[in-house]
Amino acid sequence: HGHEAASLFPPFVSRPLKGETTVRL
Repeated sequence: HGHEAASLFPPFVSRPLKGETTVRL
C-alpha cells in the first residue's frame, strides 16, 4: 500500500500526506 501509516493509524488519519499523518496524531 502507498501509505505506511495506514497500517499504524486509522484510515481517516492516513488520508493526509505521509508526513502529515505522523504530525496529525
